[in-house]
Amino acid sequence: MKYIIFTIKTAYSEENYFLTVNDNESIELQIDKALAEICYCDNYEIISYTEVTKEYTEERNKAIVDYENLFNESVENSFCSGKYTTLEAIKNDIAYRQNAW
Repeated sequence: MKYIIFTIKTAYSEENYFLTVNDNESIELQIDKALAEICYCDNYEIISYTEVTKEYTEERNKAIVDYENLFNESVENSFCSGKYTTLEAIKNDIAYRQNAW
């Protein structure tokens, strides 16, 4: 198993998502399934995907715990991207919410 960040392009934006992938299945198919799971309904094109390091994944897991401790909300429920939310999105939301209060 490995972890990737994938980027999709829509008519109005480029978006990044985090995904745990299985080496025994097409990455593109796994991306499609992940987006379907979060009810992503806009047309999109998969632009790229890049494997991330173990350190990135560990930092992301720590950020999820920090987020939940700070706001008493789960990342999965707070973000439209659910469990596919990137580390950068989590960090940006923490910074925004801390500065907004």
